[in-house]
Amino acid sequence: MYSLPSVIQFYHPLYSVFDLFMKRNLVKFFSYVVKEKVEGLRALFGRRKLLYEDALLQGYELCIQTPKDLSDIVPKNSPLNMSPRDIIMKNFGETYELYTIRANPNKTVPGKIWYISPEEFEYLREWEMIDYGMSEDIVAKAMTEEGDLITVKTYGLVKEPRKITKVIDSSYIREEVPTKKNWPENGR
Repeated sequence: MYSLPSVIQFYHPLYSVFDLFMKRNLVKFFSYVVKEKVEGLRALFGRRKLLYEDALLQGYELCIQTPKDLSDIVPKNSPLNMSPRDIIMKNFGETYELYTIRANPNKTVPGKIWYISPEEFEYLREWEMIDYGMSEDIVAKAMTEEGDLITVKTYGLVKEPRKITKVIDSSYIREEVPTKKNWPENGR
């Protein structure tokens, strides 16, 4: 008889074998700020039942950016006529901190692999303002607790990896966490 992998059973005892086969058609999204993401993604997608597992993103390090690190140029295809720096300054101020990652072959970043629909992934990209120039799409490898190496999608710094305020470890928690409730609607 087929049994679910222990990590999936632990997080999702209600998932069927069908759900596991369906995850092949889902986007494997890696989130690197675990303490904020579980409830945040549930709220963002409007559902409690999400399939995810713990993993380590290979070859990256976790960093903080502040508005001074962000580009002051409006990206060519941006939905807004504002630079990433102006968007954050207008809505959160000059001391606001944003999590990001950058390549470092000697590091790993703990997080979760989320198995989400392509539509949810696009909604998440919009929430994270990728097309507004906040981050860049990244395809990387993450290792699960069972030792499987999974190709994942995430976002971070690619073109300008030096534009950070500091490198942090995964226990770092910024003071002000944006939520759907406190995000200014006029900023978008």
